[in-house]
Amino acid sequence: MSMYQNKRRFILPLLVMTVLAILIVLTYLKVQDITYWPTYSKPHILRNVKQAKNLPLIEELFALNDSVKDVIDQKSGSVVDLAKRTNLIFLTKICKDSCKAIRCRIDPGLGQACRQNCPEGKVDFCILATKRLPEENLPNLAR
Repeated sequence: MSMYQNKRRFILPLLVMTVLAILIVLTYLKVQDITYWPTYSKPHILRNVKQAKNLPLIEELFALNDSVKDVIDQKSGSVVDLAKRTNLIFLTKICKDSCKAIRCRIDPGLGQACRQNCPEGKVDFCILATKRLPEENLPNLAR
C-alpha cells in the first residue's frame, strides 16, 4: 500500500468531523445569542405577525402562559390545582403541535410568542429557527 492510499483513507472521516465541529460551534453561538434576546411585549409581537391566521394562536399562548406562570416548569402530574394542570397540559400540547421550526421561521411573531410562552425544552428547534424582531419604536424620553 502506498503512502497516498493511506492518506486518502482518512480524508472522508476528517471532512465529516470538520463539518460536524462547524455545525456544533454555529449552533452553540446561535443558542448563546438567543439567550440574551429581549422579552418582547405582546403588542409588539402581534404587530410583527406575518400570517393573520396565527393571531388567535398567539393570543391563546399568552393567555395560557398567564394562567400557569407559577407552575410552567413543573410536570403536569405534580400540579395540584386541576384548572392549572389542564391549562399546562393544553399549553404544552399547543407548543408541541404549533411551534414547529418551519412555522417559527416563516412567522417571526409566532416564533417569539413560542419562545416566551412555552415551557423550556418543548420548542428548542423553533427557538433556533426564530428570527429577531425589529426594535420597537419607542418615543424618545431624553428631552
